[in-house]
Amino acid sequence: AIWVTQGPGPRMMEACQRGLRIATSLDAVTHQMQALWGLWNRNPSDNAPDLHYVALACSEFASRSADPVIKLASERLLAITHHYAGNQEQAWYHHQHTLSYSDATFRRIRKFAYHVDQKLAAMTLGSRILWLRGYPDQALKTVLEGIDYALKLDHAVALAYFLGFAACPIAIWIGDFARASDFAKRLKVVSTAHSLEYWNGLGQVYDSAISGLNHPSSTSNVLSLPADASVRYSFQDLELFATLSEDLAAPEIVALSEMQESGWCLAEIVRVKGATDPGHGAGSHAAAEALFRRSLDISSRQNAKAWHLRAAVSLAHHLKAQNRLKESRTTLESSYRQFSEGFESIDLVKARNYLEELGVSVSS
Repeated sequence: AIWVTQGPGPRMMEACQRGLRIATSLDAVTHQMQALWGLWNRNPSDNAPDLHYVALACSEFASRSADPVIKLASERLLAITHHYAGNQEQAWYHHQHTLSYSDATFRRIRKFAYHVDQKLAAMTLGSRILWLRGYPDQALKTVLEGIDYALKLDHAVALAYFLGFAACPIAIWIGDFARASDFAKRLKVVSTAHSLEYWNGLGQVYDSAISGLNHPSSTSNVLSLPADASVRYSFQDLELFATLSEDLAAPEIVALSEMQESGWCLAEIVRVKGATDPGHGAGSHAAAEALFRRSLDISSRQNAKAWHLRAAVSLAHHLKAQNRLKESRTTLESSYRQFSEGFESIDLVKARNYLEELGVSVSS
């Protein structure tokens, strides 16, 4: 109930930790799994158990159980953990394993009190991984299928979950602002009707982002986070907002990028720092270039082609400004040619237009 209405936070962590202690004392594996799921859904800025540790604990439970529901729950948690850690290939591997389970098993797992229908949650994760790995068309197809499935469930929280964590951000990342606006409106309507304060807050941020990105020249659509964003939203939420627009990157999120070695959107946060706050003085150009190159390295290691393209565009602009035209063309062209679909998505259109400006002939 706390997660549904308020999102992850200290109160939810306290309840889950207490539940885990009780379930462990009773050797109640199912309830231990439920508590571990709750702990996983923590605010990462809190002093809560490490995500990887939680996922491994679930995997250990699954190895001792013959129940397919326990095994499915473990695969789901491993997939999500690898996704948020930035290991998109491993995340996709475990995600594909979850899809091998029957509909009956997915129905049973819902009865174990997981807060969202797990088939829909799997579609949420799958669409995000697809976009990150460079398949925006397939990601959008999954989003549209997920919307249909969520509506059939007739479950307010399930619909809010999918809209908030998949449909809205993916439509914005792709640059389909008409769909994004529709998704954000649906999110606000369902969250208002059912008093889901947390989800309504997400809808408001998405609505603001869409207006600003769709009309960048309008002075009435200046993008910024609410003044109390660091209190209202979790660390993961703030990370997500930073990927929508450089103007929505909270200072604390950008600052943490210097200390992190992994994370699903670390490459993009590092790029944002290079574009907005590389430093001052004579070394600022070199600092910006170093950040863009670090972003490229991280995204290559994570197989996050979406972030790699954004970093390549930023670095290409930077190199051209220094008359390093050949390097600029090579950097951007090699990233662009990794894609096999999604050529009308906003980032690929920007990349293609800039390549043509650099004298590179490309076709979609």
